[in-house]
Amino acid sequence: MKRLRVACLVGVALIVSVLAVNVSAEVSPDSPESPAGWAVLEKLGRGLGNAVGGWLEIPLNIQIQSREKDPLTGIFTGVLIGVFKGVARTAVGVYETATFFIPYPEGYQPVLPPLFQEAELLADNQFLF
Repeated sequence: MKRLRVACLVGVALIVSVLAVNVSAEVSPDSPESPAGWAVLEKLGRGLGNAVGGWLEIPLNIQIQSREKDPLTGIFTGVLIGVFKGVARTAVGVYETATFFIPYPEGYQPVLPPLFQEAELLADNQFLF
């Protein structure tokens, strides 16, 4: 019975993802004929991404802290900071997914900056290990 529920949830998530990709492929948000619901879908996608990818804060912060300090200190402080930020990002993702149809914050603005903006700090592709 639980497998059926999980399968249904995965199916619904897959359908929503496919529909969001199809809408985004047809019309860009800057075009004059963009649909009024574009910001709603953007908030939904942002929320799903944050809810699913919140754990990515951990390796990102390990890398950032290891570069700022030494690698051993970076591992310990990076894990602590990453867990804290990961929980916060996941909670914000759940919030944005659950309230994607409500225009709050004003104009569907993001609560947190996207994770990829923080990852641009590591864009030179140098890895510690």
